[in-house]
Amino acid sequence: MTTARVTLPIAAAIGLAMVFCLTQRAAAGQESRLAGWTSFDAPGAAGFGTLVYAVNDAGEVIGDFADVNENVHGFRRSLNGAASIVEPPASAGIYTTAQGLNQRGDIVGSYLDSSYGMHGFLRTKNGNYKTIDEPNASPTAPYTEANAINDKGEIAGTFIDMQGNTHGFLRTSSGAFIQIDAPNSAAAAYISCEQINDESEVACNLTDTAGAYHVLLRGSRGASTIFDAPSAGAGYSQGTLAGLSQALNASGQLTGAVGDANGLFHGFVRRSDGAVREFDAPNAGTGGGAGTLPSSINASGTVTGVIYDSNYLSHGLIRSREGSIISFDAPASGTLGTVPYAVNSWNLIAGYYVDASYVAHGFIVRLISRD
Repeated sequence: MTTARVTLPIAAAIGLAMVFCLTQRAAAGQESRLAGWTSFDAPGAAGFGTLVYAVNDAGEVIGDFADVNENVHGFRRSLNGAASIVEPPASAGIYTTAQGLNQRGDIVGSYLDSSYGMHGFLRTKNGNYKTIDEPNASPTAPYTEANAINDKGEIAGTFIDMQGNTHGFLRTSSGAFIQIDAPNSAAAAYISCEQINDESEVACNLTDTAGAYHVLLRGSRGASTIFDAPSAGAGYSQGTLAGLSQALNASGQLTGAVGDANGLFHGFVRRSDGAVREFDAPNAGTGGGAGTLPSSINASGTVTGVIYDSNYLSHGLIRSREGSIISFDAPASGTLGTVPYAVNSWNLIAGYYVDASYVAHGFIVRLISRD
């Protein structure tokens, strides 16, 4: 699900840390709680604040932030709170986003150069940068995005060719590129490959010529199929969307959102055998554009994402492997929205929330489940 950035009014970003516990009966005989809430801001964050997109098992998080001039920069933060800016030397300092993170701490993302050309990048765990340009990308109006990276160093992304057509790609650990397109000449106006797991399986979001969404799944041996959840609509802005860079786990489980014919979104989990289960959070709205939108699934099948209620306010979503659902909100006073985007194998959840001044702050919080 390509991240849409919302520009918020300029305000000072104030860091804070707090602890809270949320206790809810998630299922018969099971008590779950959230503990160790920590809020943070990227160094130099101002404007609309700090957004967080991924977390690994070491507790490192990545994302981006806006400075006082509304320029966007990537960042990484370790579990102990140490943070640094992620920005390739070739970046013009206008726009850099860190989108994908593996267990080693390698980071992928995209940046604009001084001519406003878009390039992907890889930042290795030791801080070395490499620009990622798909060889068939347009040389006159370059556009390559690096969106996700697995533990083998394989990268999934998107590029635009000289004719203005979009394609997905898989970059192998040796640096070779494999182009990904819709199978059987299926009509696709846009493709964005945003997930890759350690089995070299890739998930991409397709937009067809009618503006409806579908998911392309590329297997480890190269075969591709189109996937649509059962309740998917076929109209504009309806259909099936995979989540963010951590929406495909090593078992081949995929999570995301499905927009029905009325424009309402439901969550889904697709197993590796193709079986699909759709679900709705109890507090999800029922109007068009509202609903349940998962973004990440961890190795044990825990899902996190966003719930939009009837007033289109966002709340945090946690769904257990068994199907129990927790909704939560940031404990800060006057919070306008809570957006958890990722969950690691230890149930550490990362995302951001928007305060009463419309400024976003990053957060991490741990889910603790007890039988």
